[in-house]
Amino acid sequence: MSNGRLRDSDGDFVQARQMTRMEIDELRSRYEAAFEVFRTHTTKLIVNSKGGQQPTPQDLSGEEEALYELTRARRDLLDALTRAY
Repeated sequence: MSNGRLRDSDGDFVQARQMTRMEIDELRSRYEAAFEVFRTHTTKLIVNSKGGQQPTPQDLSGEEEALYELTRARRDLLDALTRAY
């Protein structure tokens, strides 16, 4: 971020707009939901590993996708909070 501007997905600067409270609340809810999905995946992997089971490719893929979504939701929320205050 530079002088109130953010970079878009192509790396070009775009003017940040003020975020509404409702938009921030929605992003926070998305972040919390993504966190719960990721936590569910990691808990399953931990429990299975304690029992000596190897993770399946589907379990690993699910965790990876959940982490990606969590990271994206976190970035979106933090960007919105930066623009709100």
